[in-house]
Amino acid sequence: MRILAWIATTILLLFGSLSAAIYLVALAASGDRETFVADYGALFAFSVVGAVVGVLGLLSLIRRLPERIPIPNVWIALVGFLVAVGAGFVIVRGGRLPGAAPLLALLAAAMLFAFIARFVSHWSVQRAVGSREVVLPALWGMVGAPLAAGGAQLVTVLLLLIGGATGIYVADAGLVDQIEGWVSDTSAGTDLSVIQTPTVAFGALSVVGIAAPLTEELAKFLGVYFVFRKRVATKYGLFLAGAAAGLGFAVVESLGYALMAIEQWPQVMLLRAPVALIHVAATTIVALGWYKQRQSGGYWLIGMYVLAVLLHAAWNSLFVTMMIIAAGFETSEELSPVDALLTLAIICAFGALLVAAVLWIAGNARRLGREARPVVDPEWSPHPPAVIASPTSY
Repeated sequence: MRILAWIATTILLLFGSLSAAIYLVALAASGDRETFVADYGALFAFSVVGAVVGVLGLLSLIRRLPERIPIPNVWIALVGFLVAVGAGFVIVRGGRLPGAAPLLALLAAAMLFAFIARFVSHWSVQRAVGSREVVLPALWGMVGAPLAAGGAQLVTVLLLLIGGATGIYVADAGLVDQIEGWVSDTSAGTDLSVIQTPTVAFGALSVVGIAAPLTEELAKFLGVYFVFRKRVATKYGLFLAGAAAGLGFAVVESLGYALMAIEQWPQVMLLRAPVALIHVAATTIVALGWYKQRQSGGYWLIGMYVLAVLLHAAWNSLFVTMMIIAAGFETSEELSPVDALLTLAIICAFGALLVAAVLWIAGNARRLGREARPVVDPEWSPHPPAVIASPTSY
C-alpha cells in the first residue's frame, strides 16, 4: 500500500506540474485566450489540484508535515471566497482577463475549503487540528474518492443504457428521435425538455439520486478507513477525518462543475457551496458510525451509512425533480399552481436539509471539540510546594 502511495503521489506531482506549466505557456502564445481558457481551463485547475495533492502526499510519506495545521480565520476565508466569486462576475461581464478565470475558481475553491474547515475545527484545541487527521483523508477526498465513485457511476450508467435500450421503444417510443434532435440542435444547450420524458427522468433519478449517493459515501469513507484502520482513533479524530474527506470531495466536485459551466462558473460556485455542507455532514455520519461500531460492536457502520446515503439521496433527488419542473417552464407560458407549490415545497425541503446538516456539523464539532480539550484545574500550579521528608516517609 505504501509503494502504491509513493507511485500515485509522484505521478500526481509530476503530471500536475507539467500540465499546468504547458497550459500557461500555451495560454501566453494563444491568439484567442477566451476560447483557449474555455477549452482547457478545467484541465489547468485540476492539474494544479493534482500537483498540490502530490506535494502534500509526498510530505506525508516522508513525515515532513507539521504536527498541527492552523486554519485561517472564518471571516477571512468567507471574504476571500466572495471576493474571488465577485471578481469572476466582473471578468465574465466585462470580457477582460479571461485567463484569470481558472485561477479565481481555484481561489474560490480554496477559500470555501478553508471556511468550512475553520467552522468544523472552531472548538478544537487552540483551533488547530492534527495534520494526519485532516490532510490524508482530505487528499483522498480530492483524488481517490472522485475516481472511485466516478468509475462506479460510469458502470451504473452503462448498465442502465444497456438495460434501457432493450425496452426503450416500448416504454417511450419517441425518445430516440427526441434525443437525436436534442443532440443535433446546437442551440439546445439550455433545453431541458428531454429530461421530462419518463425514461430519461427515471435514468437521472437512478444515477443522481441512488447510484451517486451509494458510491460517493462509500468512496469518501474509504479515506477515513485507510488512515485509521490500524490506529486507535478518538471520536473527535474520526469526526474531523470524515469532515476532511467529505470537504475535499465536495470542493473538487464543485470546482469541476463550475469550470464546466465556463462563463457561468461564478454562479455555479455560489450554488454549489451549500452542497459541501451536505457532503461533510454525510461523511461525518458514516465516520461516527464506524467509531461506535469499533467501541461497542453491532452494525452501527451500516446503519449510519444508510442514513448518510438517505441524506445525500434526498438532496440529489430534489435537485433532479427541480430540473424536471424547470424544464416545463420553457414550454408553458405561465407557471401552473401545482408547479408553483412543488417548487416552493422543494425549496423548503432544500432549506430543511441544509439546516439539518449545519446543525449536525456544528453540534458534533462543538461537543466533541470541547470533550477533546484537556481539563485544567484552576488551582493547579506548575511549581508544587516542596515536600519535607520525615523519618516516617521512608
